[in-house]
Formats: sequence, C-alpha cells, structure tokens
Amino acid sequence: MTDWTAPKTFASGDVGTAAEMNTYLRDNELHLKERFAGSTFWSVTMDTERTTTSDTVVDVTGTTLAVTVARASDVIVVASFNAKTNDYLFGSYYYLYRDSTYIGLRAVEWRETYQCAGLVAFDDNVAAGTYTYRLKYSRAEAGGGTVYADQVVLSVLVIPTV
Repeated sequence: MTDWTAPKTFASGDVGTAAEMNTYLRDNELHLKERFAGSTFWSVTMDTERTTTSDTVVDVTGTTLAVTVARASDVIVVASFNAKTNDYLFGSYYYLYRDSTYIGLRAVEWRETYQCAGLVAFDDNVAAGTYTYRLKYSRAEAGGGTVYADQVVLSVLVIPTV
C-alpha cells in the first residue's frame, strides 16, 4: 500500500515540482483509494415500534446486524432512531454493542413524545471474524415506565486498517 505523506505547505507564488505533485497529489490519492477500496457497508432498517420495561440492557428487536470483517479493520457504527419513554421521571437509555461488548456513547431520553436520536461509535482494531452489531435499550432507573424505539436505521462501515 502506498504510504501517506503529509502535504507540503506552499507559500504564495511557489510552483510545485513534478516530484512534489506526484508525492502530495498522486501518491496520497492512491493511499486513500487503497485504504477505502476494501471497505464494506451493511445496514438494517426496523420501522415497527418496539418496547421494553426491562431494567437491564436488552436488544431492540429487529436491529441486529451480522457483519463479516475480512481482515483487521476499523468499524464505524451509526444508529438513528426515534426514542421516547412513557414516564419522564425515569427516562430511557440506548446503547450500541458489538456482540456482548458495549461500544460508544449512551443516549438518554426523558420525553414522552418521540424524539429523533442518534448514536455513533468508532470500533477500532477489530480482528477478522464475524460479529453482530446491535442497538440495545433499557429503563434508566428501576421501576420506571416503558421504553420505546421506532424507525431505526443501523449502519456499519468496515474500513480495513493499513
């Protein structure tokens, strides 16, 4: 694979040489092309309202995505969804997981009407193998109300590492 070279900072009036153009334009463009050429993309959409009254983290049914990683890679996971709870005093939590491993941030929702929510996680240095990425949810506190998820799009981009 072509190596990345930090581009030169040109001053006003500088004229690049052929070698500089080859290094900073051609070779860096080839590096980016090679880096992303082996990338793969998966996505799943769930458009049926799902609910839970669980105090522990459980899958949002219909939002699991089996992904095969051919070689060591960085993985970007994005979930967009509508979220709400029927008890604003207790709220709800939403999470991204790879298999049983929690990745990324947790979204919190306290409203009783659907709100657009999203989570993005960077799962770096994932070894070759097959994994299941998923959106999960739970009540924010024991004894709370019902947690809702609807209109979920879960997307996974696998970018092989250099």
